Amino acid sequence: MNANTLSQDEIDALLRDEIEEKSLEDNPQEDSFSSLAEEKKTGKVNNISFLNDIPMTLTVELGRTKKLIQEVLEIEKGSIVELDRLAGEAVDLFINGKLFAKGEVVVVDENFGIRVVEIVKSKESSHSLEN
Repeated sequence: MNANTLSQDEIDALLRDEIEEKSLEDNPQEDSFSSLAEEKKTGKVNNISFLNDIPMTLTVELGRTKKLIQEVLEIEKGSIVELDRLAGEAVDLFINGKLFAKGEVVVVDENFGIRVVEIVKSKESSHSLEN
C-alpha cells in the first residue's frame, strides 16, 4: 500500500476519534487535557502522534515598556531600556503568542534558558504578545 494511503483500519480509527471529539464538543465541561495527561502516563497515544512534528514558536518575555517615538529615536549603542519587571522576577513563556508558563532565567553552558516554575491556567493564558 502507498505510504500516503490509509488502510481501512486507520480510516475507522480516525472516524472513531472524530465521533469522540464531537461528543467532547457537545460536553465542553469535560476536561480533554486530562485524557492527554493520562495517555502520556500510560504511553497510549490516541492517534494524535501526527501532531508531534507541527512547529510552534516559543517566546520568552523579560518585560515591556512604552516609549515615545522621540525616545526610541534616541536609543543608541550602550543605551539602557528599563523594563516593567524587577530583576529576578519570573519571565513569561508564550507558545504561539499565548501565555503558557512562567519561569526563571538560567544559563546552560553559554546559552540562556528557562526553568519553568509555573504552568499558567487557561483563563490567564488569554493574555497574548499583542496586548
